[in-house]
Amino acid sequence: MKSLYERMSGTYRQEGDYFVPNLALPDTSAYRLGKYGRMRRRYLKEHRPALYNTLPCS
Repeated sequence: MKSLYERMSGTYRQEGDYFVPNLALPDTSAYRLGKYGRMRRRYLKEHRPALYNTLPCS
């Protein structure tokens, strides 16, 4: 019996004794922040500058 992942044409790779699904995120660097994302970004900029500077797209 195939798993749902396999029925959706997913593949696995073997890492030692385990089979791990081959997962990859699409390479999309352009995304939009919603209201709460913008609020969080502003909070980090004002109150946690070290954490703000580590964001990938500040």
